[in-house]
Amino acid sequence: MLKKLPNTIETNFRLIHLTILNLSFQLDTTATSATSDDINCYVHAVSPVKKASSSERKYFNCMLQTEKASCRAVCFSPEKHPELKTLEKVKSPVKVQNYRCMPGLHGEEEIIIQKNTTFTALDSVNFGHNELLTAS
Repeated sequence: MLKKLPNTIETNFRLIHLTILNLSFQLDTTATSATSDDINCYVHAVSPVKKASSSERKYFNCMLQTEKASCRAVCFSPEKHPELKTLEKVKSPVKVQNYRCMPGLHGEEEIIIQKNTTFTALDSVNFGHNELLTAS
C-alpha cells in the first residue's frame, strides 16, 4: 500500500524545483541582441505596494499588454511604483528593457521588474490600448 508523501516533502520538492528553474534562468545569457529582449506594451492594473507574507519584502504587480497577449509583471522595487502608476494613467505605450522572465505559479510566464529595468515612452505601437484589461 502506497502512502501519500507528507506536505513538507512535497513543499520542499516544489521549492527545489523553483530554485533549479531560477538558477537555470540566471545562467541563460544567450540573448542575441538587446532589441530582441525589449517589450513594447501598455501598463495596466498596477496594484498597491504590498508586503510579502513570508518576509518583509515589498512588491507590487501589474499587467503588461503586448500586441499578442498580456502577462503579469511583478516588481520588487517599490520605488518604481509611482512611475508605473503614471504610465498606467496616461495610457501611453512603453518599451520595457532589462527585465527577467520567470515561470509563474500556474506555468504561465511572468515578467520580473528589477531595479535596473527601464521604461521608455514610445510615440506609437501597432496595437491599441485595451480598456478591458484596465477594468479587470
